[in-house]
Amino acid sequence: MQEMLFGLVFGLIAVIVFMLCRLHSLKGENVELRQHAFTDDLTGLKNQRYYNEFFLKEVNFARRYNLPVSIILIDLNNFKTVNDKYGHAKGDDYLKEVARILRRTAKRAEDHVIRYGGDEFVIILPGAEPKDAERIAQRIKTGVTSINQQLGLQIETSASAGVAGRTIWRYDKRITSESEAESLFNEADALMYKQKEAARKERLESGTENQG
Repeated sequence: MQEMLFGLVFGLIAVIVFMLCRLHSLKGENVELRQHAFTDDLTGLKNQRYYNEFFLKEVNFARRYNLPVSIILIDLNNFKTVNDKYGHAKGDDYLKEVARILRRTAKRAEDHVIRYGGDEFVIILPGAEPKDAERIAQRIKTGVTSINQQLGLQIETSASAGVAGRTIWRYDKRITSESEAESLFNEADALMYKQKEAARKERLESGTENQG
């Protein structure tokens, strides 16, 4: 009887241990799947889904503690020419180099570097004033101009970067975190496209525009 009871207890412990190990394994698998869902396969950067979830969280955090938050929107100028003239494999190499520059420039642990889609990128800079974001944007634009030489491309490409940022005050009841996040994105987007149009006009004047 005692041996039977011991066997039952031992079996129950084994089942509990197995279930705990399985739960731990499933939790690890879920974390891995979630990380994969937030990662761009080509560049290894975070993706638009990640932006959609985490930018609002950063705005909420800034609002709670009356902190600044800045955002940089980046778009590659004349990138279509890379794919058209050199092929998509070279275009992929170009995007990977851009990602490397972004990670190297926005390198704080709290910075979020995101491939928003195609040749568009977003950097979220918690705690950063607009002037700090402007300096980062300028370094990125300078870095991107060096890619052509690195990859042996005989074309003119560059990057446009729009910056928006401010301190978010929690006592300002006129706005919500959602509207603030949308406003920051739209401000940066408008500035980025203004630069992009200026770059396009320069290429047209120099005869290097390729409809891309």
